[in-house]
Amino acid sequence: MWWTFFRTVALALTAIALTFAAGGCAERSGDRPDGSQGLQVSRRGAAPSPATGFERITLSQPPTEAETRACADADGDVVRAGLLGQFHCRQALPDAGRACTGRQDCAGECLAPDTAPPGAPAAGACQAQTPLFGCYSVIEDGRATPPLCVD
Repeated sequence: MWWTFFRTVALALTAIALTFAAGGCAERSGDRPDGSQGLQVSRRGAAPSPATGFERITLSQPPTEAETRACADADGDVVRAGLLGQFHCRQALPDAGRACTGRQDCAGECLAPDTAPPGAPAAGACQAQTPLFGCYSVIEDGRATPPLCVD
């Protein structure tokens, strides 16, 4: 019973956060002592990833014809995804599955293996496609983080 309540609250808070993020929230910068960034929210006009040169295509709600063409030109397809059913450009990432020790090694997230306990040293693999929904742990500075559920 408590698990159901906790999950419902977590999903509601995630939905609220995604609603604000869809509007193009600014990225956090320098929020760690080493100057690296935490969770980043992609926004329209985001710069290509320094690791791969990959540029994530973000869409307004609903997407314009130009955004839909840009998604197709980037070998992506427009899909409705997530709890809110918003439009996203689903794109394969160029470094999918490559070994990594942090987000700086990937165009997307550096995903931890399911068996990696939070805080333990671990190696991960770069995510395969965008958007990334579901429950997962990432690798930051060579260590697994606690799981995060995004929908």
